[in-house]
Amino acid sequence: MADFVGRVKEIQDITNRLISQSRTSTVAIVYGLKAVGKSSLVRQICHRIQDFEVEWVDLKNVGEGIKILEPLALSILKESLSLLGNEDIHEVFDGLVKRILTTLNNSQKKHLIVFDNMEDVVESELSVYMEKVIYSLSSVKNTRILATSTTKLPLAQHPTIFEMTLGLPLVLQMTAAEIDAGDLTVEEIIYLLSQCRLKLLSQEFYPSTERLAPVYLAFLHRMSKPLQKKLSIINYIPGTFDAKEALEIMGPESTNTEHLRSAMNRHVIQNYGVHYGVYQRFNIHGILRDCISEYMLIKDLPLVRGRFCRIFSEILQELENKSFTSDYQRALCQLNMEQQNFNKLLTDVLHCTSDTYQIFVNIASFQFNLTTPAFLFNSPDSYEMGMMFYKECLRLTQQHKNNYDSSKVLSGLGSVITNIKGDYILGEHHYRNALRIRQSGPTVKDCSLAFLYQSLGWNLGCQGKSQEAIIFLEKALTIEIELGMSLENLILNTLQSLALFHLDLDHMDIGEKYQLEALRRRRQAIGTDMHPYSWCYVE
Repeated sequence: MADFVGRVKEIQDITNRLISQSRTSTVAIVYGLKAVGKSSLVRQICHRIQDFEVEWVDLKNVGEGIKILEPLALSILKESLSLLGNEDIHEVFDGLVKRILTTLNNSQKKHLIVFDNMEDVVESELSVYMEKVIYSLSSVKNTRILATSTTKLPLAQHPTIFEMTLGLPLVLQMTAAEIDAGDLTVEEIIYLLSQCRLKLLSQEFYPSTERLAPVYLAFLHRMSKPLQKKLSIINYIPGTFDAKEALEIMGPESTNTEHLRSAMNRHVIQNYGVHYGVYQRFNIHGILRDCISEYMLIKDLPLVRGRFCRIFSEILQELENKSFTSDYQRALCQLNMEQQNFNKLLTDVLHCTSDTYQIFVNIASFQFNLTTPAFLFNSPDSYEMGMMFYKECLRLTQQHKNNYDSSKVLSGLGSVITNIKGDYILGEHHYRNALRIRQSGPTVKDCSLAFLYQSLGWNLGCQGKSQEAIIFLEKALTIEIELGMSLENLILNTLQSLALFHLDLDHMDIGEKYQLEALRRRRQAIGTDMHPYSWCYVE
C-alpha cells in the first residue's frame, strides 16, 4: 500500500475529538463519496491513538442485524455466535448488546470501535439495528465510536460529523502509478484523463477493487432503481443546476426534492451554495457523471432531451429579458453559470425533432442585445459552435420549407456575425437574403420584420452608410409604433440607433431628440440609472 499523505487537519481534528473527556464527543462519523479515502483516514487515526483498544467492524455485505455484533462478540466477549433455529433474533440481539455493554463498562481499557462501510447497513432495513448499537455504545464512558459511510444515518443524538467530499485518492494514486510506469508522458496522461478517464483507470490489469468503473458503479447500484433513473435524467444537464431545473427535467411527476436530497446524502450531488444572489446550485460529482453516462442510460432520451431544450431555452429568454432591467447584474451572473448548459442546448439542434423544431428556430431568432451573444460565443470554439447552430437551424427551416422561419434564422445569424465577429459585409449579406425572403411572401408587419429592418440599419450605419441606415431604422420604428411598443427593448434600440446615425450626419437637433427620448424610456423601463445603458446616455 502507498504511504498515506495529506488530510493532516482532518486526522488531528478527529483524534482530538475522540480523546477528549467530553461526553458529547463519543461518536464521530466520516461521510464522503466512495473511494474518497474514508477507511484509510480512519486507519491513520487508529495508528495515532495508542492507548485505545481498536475493534474494527467491517459492515460490507452484512445481511442480518445480528451480524453487526458478530466481530464485537468475538473480540470483546471472546466467543463466536452460534444461533439456534428457534431463537428470537430480536431477543438474541438485545441480549448480546447488554453483555457487550457490561463487559466494556467493567473493562479497565479504553476502546475505539470502528464501523467501516456503514452505508451497507444504513441503506437497508438494518438501519434500526445500527442506530441502536451506536446509541448503546455511546453511553459507555471509556468507549469511543468512529464510523465511515457514504450515506448519512439519521441518529437521535448528534454525532460529530466530518465531510470528505473534495478529494479522490483512488484516482490520484492510479494516475501516479501510470506516470511512474513511464509508458506515457504527463501531458499524454492529462489528455487521456480529460477525454476518457473512466476507461483509462478501469483497465483489467488493475485489481478489481481498484478499477474505477466497478468501484463507483457498485456504489451507484446500491441506490434504489427510481433514484438511479432520476440521476440518469438529471445527468443530462452537463453543468451546475438549481433545484427547479432538476425537478423540471425529471418530469411532471417530480414535485418535491426527495430524490435530490437523497442523492446529496449519498454525496452523489454536491451543493455549491448560493452564488451572487442566484439560487443554490448543485452538481453531480465528475467521476460519477462518467459512470452514469456510461452505464445508466436514459430510457426515453428524446423525451428528456425535449424537456432540456424547453427548460433552458425559456431560461435563456428570461435572462435576456432581465438584462434590460435593474436585475441585470444577477441575470449576467446566472448567464455565466448556465453557459455550459446553453452550449449543450445549442448542440442539441443536431438531434432536432418535430417537437423541438420551433424551440430552436425561436432561439436562432432571439432579438439578442449585445450582452447575451458575447457570453454564448465568447471564444473561437463557442463562436464556431454558434455558426454550426445557425447553419443547422437554416437547414431545418429549408427542410420544413418554411420561408418565414428561414428569414428569422438569417436575421439572427446576421446579428451574431455583425455584432460578435464584426464582419459587416457578410452580416449585410444575410440580412439582405432575409429581407428578400420576406418581400417575396405576404406582407406581415410583425416584430421579426421590425427586428430585421433595425438590424440591417445598424449594420449599414456601422459601415458608415448612415443615410441608408436611417431609412431602414425609420421603417423599423414605424412598425414598432403600429404594434404599440413603448418600453420594449426593440423600439429602444431603434431610437438609440437613430440618434447615433443622425448625429453622425451632423443632424444635431434630430439626434438629440431621439437620444433624450431613448434615455427617458430606458430610465422608465430599467427603473435605475445604475445600468450600463444609462451610463452610455449620460456620458
